[in-house]
Amino acid sequence: MRGALLVSIALGWLAAQTAPAQVDLMVPDQHLETYFGRKPDTFLADPQRLLSNSDRRQREEFLAYHSEDSEIDFYLLLFDKEQTIPPDVRVEELGERFFGEGRPSLIALYFLGQPDRVKLILSPRIAEVLQPAELERLRRQAVQAAEAKTVAAEQLEEFCIQLAIGIFWIEQEAGLEGGPSGAGPGEKRGDGTPGRQPENSLMALLDQWVTDWGVPIGVVAGGILAASLATFVLRRRARYRFPERLPPPRLGGKCGAGVGAVIDFRSSTQSPSRQKGDPNDSLGGL
Repeated sequence: MRGALLVSIALGWLAAQTAPAQVDLMVPDQHLETYFGRKPDTFLADPQRLLSNSDRRQREEFLAYHSEDSEIDFYLLLFDKEQTIPPDVRVEELGERFFGEGRPSLIALYFLGQPDRVKLILSPRIAEVLQPAELERLRRQAVQAAEAKTVAAEQLEEFCIQLAIGIFWIEQEAGLEGGPSGAGPGEKRGDGTPGRQPENSLMALLDQWVTDWGVPIGVVAGGILAASLATFVLRRRARYRFPERLPPPRLGGKCGAGVGAVIDFRSSTQSPSRQKGDPNDSLGGL
């Protein structure tokens, strides 16, 4: 009996030693403050450095450009694909806690390598007008675009592009496009930061230039094109007549004697000076 007990204890100890160590997939505590303790300082929150430097710079530039061109800010909180958020963190309250004032915002909790796990949070201003079914539809569209790629960084890029397109649709649904809710040129946003500056955008400059000068330049260009076409047609149809000039009389006569100098080259391989001979008697010995 004692021997069987010892054998059982030994087998239990051996199993404990050989069992694989359980991996802690929870988000590290040292990063919880950056993710959930305050409003993100930048549009991309990646305190775990999951992206490479070049990919991180591209995503930051994209999100910053989106903020300049949209009335709704786009925040991206990046996690590893297998990580889980602590249960005591109320993710659904992030929009109300940190984005209740200032610019309307959309916050995406994205798990790098698993786009289908993404969670979208809206600031209260948008959540009041956008139905959950519509938000889920936008999420699925962005996820499908991301899943068309196989590399995690490319998946994230496609996700951001598709969701940014969806955000412009949200602007129309929420009545934010060009309305008083957004900060116009030179105005202040709700959080005190400068609003969009279209003059810094090449597309905005081109759009304004076309609006101011498009019609006059179009009229002038049309006139020049019509004049050029008419000139081309007239030149093609033009006919020219040269006057006939009669030679003046020679020594009072109506015509010449009918004789003149004769040049005769007998060979094409010798110079003219070597081909001199007796001149022809054009007058027949007279």
